[in-house]
Amino acid sequence: MLPRDLPAYFAYAESIGEPLPVTVTIGHEPLTELASQAVAPRDLCELHIAGALHGQPLRVTRSYTNDVIINADAAFGTHYDLKAIVVVDDDVDIDDPAQVEWALATRFQGDRDLVVVEGALGSKLNPSGDRRGLSAKVGFDATVPLNEEDRFYQSRIPASARDPAHEVAADSSALREYIARG
Repeated sequence: MLPRDLPAYFAYAESIGEPLPVTVTIGHEPLTELASQAVAPRDLCELHIAGALHGQPLRVTRSYTNDVIINADAAFGTHYDLKAIVVVDDDVDIDDPAQVEWALATRFQGDRDLVVVEGALGSKLNPSGDRRGLSAKVGFDATVPLNEEDRFYQSRIPASARDPAHEVAADSSALREYIARG
């Protein structure tokens, strides 16, 4: 992504005292990626250019992190100044930090699963990058290694086997009875 218009959008947001919502989408097919590099008037959205290249409008949605409209078929959209990403399999709930940490702890090995991208486009607002906005990005592959699925699984405790105190906690008389049974 080339931030041609970003300084103007940032200046406008700053002038009205509002934060600038920005999203980066990852996982486009080539025509949409090409459209993102188009030198076009500021009021012409690159998603419209991508639709023209495809011969039909793109499916769009709101970003996961803000109200910016993004390509619905991109792998994901996230904050512009992304420095690190964790990739997990679909058995891991990405909205549950404990599950993502579990995947890192049980599936990630630093010597084989760490990806470092040097000189990646970041934000000129990030003081740890260089003056051009270039910085390093890090990726953690916390997926199951190919052909080793039988070694990696999450144990799940059925609800019926959990501590019965959770089932009776809502009813204080039942809870007192449960505690009294000791």
